Amino acid sequence: MCMELSMYKVVVEVFAVCAVLPSILVSAHVCTPSKLSDKAFDQCGQTGFAMKCNGRRLDNIPSAYPIPSPPLSGPACVLDLSDNNISVVENKTFTEAKHINSTEISYLYLNKNHLNCLKSEAFVGLSNLKYLNLSHNNLLWKDSFAPEVFAPLINLENINLKCNTFDTFDGLGQELMLIKRLEGLFITPSNYTNRYSFGESFLNISLKYLYLSSTPECDCNLKEIDNNSFRNLSHIERLYVKDCHIENVTEEAFKPLNETIKVLDISGNSNLTFKGMNKVLKGLINSPTLKELNVNRIHVPYNIGIEITPDDLQSLNTLHNLEKLFMDLNKIEVFNVDTLYPKVMFPPSLTLLTLAGNRLTFGKYVDYLFMARNIKTLDISRQFLGYDPFRFRKHNTLPHISSETPSAKVCDAKNKPVHVRKESVVDINEGYIWDFALQKMLISNDEIKNMTRGDWAALFANFQNAFDVNCTCNVSVARQLICLPEHLSHIQWSRSYLYGAIPPVLICGAKHVKFLDLSYNLLSPWTGPVFGLHRLKKLDLSENYCTNISKVFFFGFQNLEALNLTGNMLEETFHPNNADAGVMFGNQKKMKNLTLSAINVSNLHQDLLNSMVKLERLDLSYNHIHKWNLNLKSYCFHHLDITSNRLSSLPKDLMAYLDQMAESKCIKTKRINVTVYMSQNPLECSCEQLPFWQWIVTSTVNVHPRAIDSCMLNGKVKQITTDDEVHKLVKLLENDICIDRTWRTWAIAGGSLLIGVIVTITLGTATYKNRWKIRYVMYSRGRRYRHEGFEHMFSHDAMISYSKGRASFIKNLLVPSLEQRHQLDFWIADRNSQAGVSVAENITHAICTSRKVVLLVDNEYLSDSWCDYDLNMALVESVETKRNMIIVVLMEQIQMNTLPVPFLRLLKTEGSLEYPDQQQDIETFLTNLAEEIKS
Repeated sequence: MCMELSMYKVVVEVFAVCAVLPSILVSAHVCTPSKLSDKAFDQCGQTGFAMKCNGRRLDNIPSAYPIPSPPLSGPACVLDLSDNNISVVENKTFTEAKHINSTEISYLYLNKNHLNCLKSEAFVGLSNLKYLNLSHNNLLWKDSFAPEVFAPLINLENINLKCNTFDTFDGLGQELMLIKRLEGLFITPSNYTNRYSFGESFLNISLKYLYLSSTPECDCNLKEIDNNSFRNLSHIERLYVKDCHIENVTEEAFKPLNETIKVLDISGNSNLTFKGMNKVLKGLINSPTLKELNVNRIHVPYNIGIEITPDDLQSLNTLHNLEKLFMDLNKIEVFNVDTLYPKVMFPPSLTLLTLAGNRLTFGKYVDYLFMARNIKTLDISRQFLGYDPFRFRKHNTLPHISSETPSAKVCDAKNKPVHVRKESVVDINEGYIWDFALQKMLISNDEIKNMTRGDWAALFANFQNAFDVNCTCNVSVARQLICLPEHLSHIQWSRSYLYGAIPPVLICGAKHVKFLDLSYNLLSPWTGPVFGLHRLKKLDLSENYCTNISKVFFFGFQNLEALNLTGNMLEETFHPNNADAGVMFGNQKKMKNLTLSAINVSNLHQDLLNSMVKLERLDLSYNHIHKWNLNLKSYCFHHLDITSNRLSSLPKDLMAYLDQMAESKCIKTKRINVTVYMSQNPLECSCEQLPFWQWIVTSTVNVHPRAIDSCMLNGKVKQITTDDEVHKLVKLLENDICIDRTWRTWAIAGGSLLIGVIVTITLGTATYKNRWKIRYVMYSRGRRYRHEGFEHMFSHDAMISYSKGRASFIKNLLVPSLEQRHQLDFWIADRNSQAGVSVAENITHAICTSRKVVLLVDNEYLSDSWCDYDLNMALVESVETKRNMIIVVLMEQIQMNTLPVPFLRLLKTEGSLEYPDQQQDIETFLTNLAEEIKS
């Protein structure tokens, strides 16, 4: 314990205090009066403020605090000194502090400091304190606690001592019993080798809530819980021993809590297993008070999957008041049939059961799920997931996605329910569902004699009300159809890698199901219809990568109020060209909340939402919609989210509809605003869109203040994140940019025309006066190539242009005959092209460095793009240099009407040679060609 100082030490301490007093006063000014959180505001009686001194590196508790300024008023209900460097709480620290009344403080936070000593009068003056947090310090029981240190805390209800050093609880009750109204104790057993028990002094404490669980910063170490551990805790209502490394529990260890405990959490003790759970519950057999039991992660993480047997649930079955049971992350694969039939081993009082994060596989037990008739909420999400040792260690239990939770499997990809398990049972195909549904609808054969079997659309058109199909579950029915517990209302079966289509299916016993979550699976396509869920109100099919929905799929969900299809790929399903889209939601007349976010659509069928006369909220965010064409016919619509699309503005009919809604009786009765969210759209600040911006300013519709980020004004981005900026934009457009300035256009056009006439006359006159000079320049330009010695500029006598099919002719006949016999030098592409140089550059260089260009023309030549390039470049060179350089050789008969116009002109001006048909004339032809090249 803290030792009394000697007189000498007292003198030294006085001088030390005088030395550090200025720093203490300075530290007081780093505290900040702040507004209470909503929760704290209610707990403080809806008055007062919070004095925030946390995270300021304080070495001592301040002796003075700042005075709050309006609007803050009232008492300092919360004093937060957490996350500092305070090591000692001195005597009367809080009563002697200036500008703060210690008797008004209800919540004191001293956690995350370096506390190692609590003086005997440390908490004097805190007579109305309700909650004290001393967790995450260096307190050592008993050395750090002065005797009767907690005596002044006469109204304290909860004390947090977690993450300090408690090797034993001996004597702790004698100190805590001084706190007359103590109800909640947070404490961490820290020694794994010790046996912990709460001594007889705890009989004098009306302790209701005991939290022994691990935290992210420190472990709870309770190797064994024996009959003495909780013997003196006769008032406990909530007990948490999560992640405490429990290995052994005696069978009567929890018996002292039998008459009082309401909530028990033994999760995270992976060495306990279900046998250990049975031992825990042995002491609680027939408990009249236990309502909630958490046994998540009590199976060895890396062990094999397990089967739940009746023996595992033997003690559980006696808890006739148990309402909630959490069995997540236990590697459960199957339930033994005897746990459900003929007697259900779960208590009849059980209404919520979660089995999330296990490895449930198909088994005979699914035939008898309906026997657990009183279960209302079932969560079997996240099945078949590997156990992540880094994510689910210690305190980090996998949280439930919601308290509303899921069912047995629907159907496999072969359009056969997975519940068909016996060879003697006829497979349930679409025809079977058709016959069974008609039987339950009480529709005679005469009424459907003109319908094709399986034509659900025709059936819906003639018997819409008949889609309310009810069927009662029994063992015989359960072996053929999907049977659910009678009172089940919430089903959650998400993130379980369910794969396959949803065919026509009939679900029995689901007349109370109102919530179904099948999100984050791989269900596609959705064919349907689905019978038996006609009372369903909320359906979540998001993130299933579905690409196709049949028009009859939703016909059986006539009472649906909320539908979430986010993250599917439904562009073709909802496209205007798909006629089925106009009738797909024909039975959703009670829909209020429709979420179609990120479904990859750019355009929607205009009649898609025609039947949704009660629609209130529509989410189309994160799509590619560039044009609005939906018809909204709801009379109480008030929320539209079109964030992150491609809309430049809103159309007039939509703006008019939203204005109408803002003035509707329904909206005014509910006292809500019509709101549009449309940020991250490429909005335009043009004159064409001026009516849209004027509507934002004048309409009572709330276009969210930060919903519009920017718009394009004359090619530049203009920020419009506030209402004031929108008003300025409208004034700019109305008073400047969009003013009619057509007279300026006519004036500029007339002036330009006049200037053009004047310039034309001037240039014409100058040209006429200098006509002889211009002629001289033109004719003299051509003479520069006609001088002696010009021939030495060329490297080759001729460039040969040919198609690929003439390569052998060039190699075997033309080159040997003309180069060897007539001493000519040719540029040939297959021989003379330079490596690393583009084809176009090679051709241009060849033409410029050759005296002549020989074109070997045939039908292949005329269709070759590079040959066409040769021809045109040769023509340009011929014109620019005034050289008669092109020689055309017709290698075969060519229809003149097939020749391109430039080639016909060339033949007309240059003439051509024809390659002879007779062998004896070839030599003459080659001689003539050589002479032509030399000329």
